Amino acid sequence: MGKLKVELDVFSNMDATYDEEGNVYPTKSLEDAIVHAAANKLLSLDVPNDPEDPGKGYHRADKLRAVLTEKIEEAVHERVASFTFEQVEAEVRQVIEEGWQKTDDYGTPKGETLTLKHRVSEILNARTDSYQRETRIEKMAREAIEKALDKVFKDEIEKARVAFRAQIDGVLQAKLRESLATSLGLHA
Repeated sequence: MGKLKVELDVFSNMDATYDEEGNVYPTKSLEDAIVHAAANKLLSLDVPNDPEDPGKGYHRADKLRAVLTEKIEEAVHERVASFTFEQVEAEVRQVIEEGWQKTDDYGTPKGETLTLKHRVSEILNARTDSYQRETRIEKMAREAIEKALDKVFKDEIEKARVAFRAQIDGVLQAKLRESLATSLGLHA
């Protein structure tokens, strides 16, 4: 990496006040003046190549401005999204706690105030098919029972199949032995 030689005009970056006799009194410390002068110098340098667009030079202050603008916009967006979510969450929580009222197509409230418990009950007791044979909760219970029985029966059926196969194999082996013995004239 090449060396960068920079000349700083520190004293032009030092704010000062003068008394009646013309004596200078700096209002910034020397350290602050050096940092301010270095920052001004570095940001005012032109860079010959933009890493994102080779062959195109750029001014460091423009690049810094673009990066800062992007970061500030991201931070503001995140904060607004977080604040909005918190507000919406609080409103939803309040509606759930206090209940709500159904409305007609024009937004006019009608009927009694509903609660989350009432709405869950409505959903669970709603009919699930066009024939109105069972409620959602009945369907869920039936499916859970069927699943449990299927597992139990599947395990039992597999055990029975293994036992049956073992019995058939034993019978077949015995018959085969007997048939071979008879065919060959051997005593079984």
